[in-house]
Amino acid sequence: MSYRIVLPQVGQTIEALPGETILAAALREGLAYPHGCQSGRCGSCKSWLLQGKVEMLAHSHFALEAPERQEGLILACRAVPTSDVTVYWPEAVGSMPPMLPIDAVVVARHEIASQIQRLLVRPSQPLSFLPGQYFNITLPGGVTRSYSPASQPMAQDVEFHVRVVDGGQASSLVAQLSIGDRVQLAGPFGDACFRGDQDRPLLALAASTGQAPIKSIVDRLLGSGDQRAVRVFAFARQTQHLYLDRYFAELAVRHSNLGYQPIVTRATHEGATPRALIASCISQLHNWSVHIAGPAGFVTSMSEMVRGLGCDDILADKF
Repeated sequence: MSYRIVLPQVGQTIEALPGETILAAALREGLAYPHGCQSGRCGSCKSWLLQGKVEMLAHSHFALEAPERQEGLILACRAVPTSDVTVYWPEAVGSMPPMLPIDAVVVARHEIASQIQRLLVRPSQPLSFLPGQYFNITLPGGVTRSYSPASQPMAQDVEFHVRVVDGGQASSLVAQLSIGDRVQLAGPFGDACFRGDQDRPLLALAASTGQAPIKSIVDRLLGSGDQRAVRVFAFARQTQHLYLDRYFAELAVRHSNLGYQPIVTRATHEGATPRALIASCISQLHNWSVHIAGPAGFVTSMSEMVRGLGCDDILADKF
């Protein structure tokens, strides 16, 4: 049976086909519904169910936690209407509507660390986004994946960091791109972005290519002359995976309000856990803003840890 989906933000009512999710129906109708992974992992399509009922398909618990479900939030990519529904997606502070896909040409690609590719593309028009947001990149062959810029909004070229995974379809295609190849960009998406309207000190925790959005956030803050305290912790299992170590270390030398600490998790010992290392720099986080970017397991564990240190303002970028 088909059901109506009322979307008051765009003033439209669409139809969900039998078994179709809210997000799938919206995208089929050509609507710019906020989304990312489309598989219940990232939480980017998190929305308020104002009226009606849905069946929630399997999804990761960190994308939609139990308290959020109790408050009436759903994941549009996993929500199949079982009645007529009204849905409203949260608006991020300073958010902007996603652009339609635009063409971009590859101007550089090289390995900056083991299994990490730096991809530089030049879009046909400057990209407006908030540091910490991400874009969907459609590669030759039609494969689409989400990556966060390491560069700044409105720059001529946009920089992405891509971890090459053995057998990974998208990352293998990225590693084969040549100068002059064309890709498509759509976005920006995500609300784990820098909010310049706050004056809280910033704690940034990054792992793997989560260092890319953290670089963009920190560069924007420092480049604006903001003097709030900033502490960056970069995590890796091995030293060679701290691929922005020199960059952040040199930045800390030039800016007295920035502190940087690399953490090689395999080298930590009893009494020097990540929690202990962070607590040695910041005893309480109740008045701090925390940005966490990295693999889902890392983001979940770090979120739990900083909550234990008193933080009530956490923005997370999971992938």
